[in-house]
Amino acid sequence: MVAVGCGRELGMIKRWPALVVSAVLFALLLLLALVAPEFLSGPNFDLTDFGPSALPPFGADDRGRPLWELAAQGARVVALPSVFAGLMVGSFAAVGGLIRSMEWSRADSAVQAFGEIVGAMPRMVVILIVALLLPRDMRGLLPLAATWALLSAPGAMDEAAAVAERLGGARFVEALRAHGYSRWRIFVVHVVGYNLR
Repeated sequence: MVAVGCGRELGMIKRWPALVVSAVLFALLLLLALVAPEFLSGPNFDLTDFGPSALPPFGADDRGRPLWELAAQGARVVALPSVFAGLMVGSFAAVGGLIRSMEWSRADSAVQAFGEIVGAMPRMVVILIVALLLPRDMRGLLPLAATWALLSAPGAMDEAAAVAERLGGARFVEALRAHGYSRWRIFVVHVVGYNLR
């Protein structure tokens, strides 16, 4: 029993650096998105191709514009769609895992059929078609990110369902409920948390 507890604590210690790095990078992306200028500064040919030491932090491009402005505007464009797509795929994965845990055969079959249909489509072609079909006033990354998340969802749902099945599905949940664990803790800690390591 002690060895199992020590192994779990060691696993948590090994995960902390990755969690900290990902949280810092995510915070940096959001910070860049918040401080991004609305418009790029005009060209300044006196600063053309300056390096990071001459024009901190990243230098300048071939027109003398600071590269940090380009990076900040890129973060502003990408931040919301990427967070939305990540949450969308995560929620689809949670639904897939719950369906397998509840042993709903009809819903599980529908999820598998959806996965087969979406899996047969070439993603980049679908993204290009969606981009062409969007009206001019709706063009942006958010509809494309939502489409990509929808196309990625079956893989995430299959993975979550496989994890739920490996854990024992409904029997696993019933055993944890018998030991007094709440539904929230079973799902968030045992099903999601322990499988994200």
